[in-house]
Amino acid sequence: MSPSSQSRDRAGLTEEIPGRETSDRRAHEASESGPHTAELVRIALVAIAVGITWLRLWEPFPRVDVIAVLATLTGGYPIYREA
Repeated sequence: MSPSSQSRDRAGLTEEIPGRETSDRRAHEASESGPHTAELVRIALVAIAVGITWLRLWEPFPRVDVIAVLATLTGGYPIYREA
């Protein structure tokens, strides 16, 4: 070991070994690997709203498609939250 790596070990820091992952990193990657249930529900609701808008099943106001506006706000929520 070089003197700098020995001082890091004494300071309580550990070197990572290539090809070996810590359990914290694996848990973090596993938690972010797939979509969560809330995201899937939001996507499904937007898809249903698109179908309703496409078929013009419910239009309470002739100039404004309320369902399309709500679908846009619901579907874009993650983007608005990050902005």
